[in-house]
Amino acid sequence: MENIQSSSAEASADKQTKPDHKVKAIVSFVLGIISVIPFFIFILYWFFPISFIFSFPYMGSTSFIAGLVGLILGIIGLKSSKKKIAIAGIILCIIGVLYVFIIIGLAMLGFGGIGR
Repeated sequence: MENIQSSSAEASADKQTKPDHKVKAIVSFVLGIISVIPFFIFILYWFFPISFIFSFPYMGSTSFIAGLVGLILGIIGLKSSKKKIAIAGIILCIIGVLYVFIIIGLAMLGFGGIGR
């Protein structure tokens, strides 16, 4: 009887010391989607040049911040049972962060369309 109680106490202590990071994996995936949305708006802008779509001033910073936070949470979420969602979140966050650097690079090369 004593053995059963000690094993159940060890199991509950084990659950308390090893938290499952599946919420962080899911949040990483959601932030990855949020960080990729401006990238697709930018692609859409090239095919259908509507000025109000591209005039949203915080597209790059939203993508960058959501991408960095999602990347950190995705790396932590790799330790969870939702490993595939964490990997998808990491990939989307990397695309979102790279989007910002691509836009900055294009702007530095003169493809920004400013002054046309």
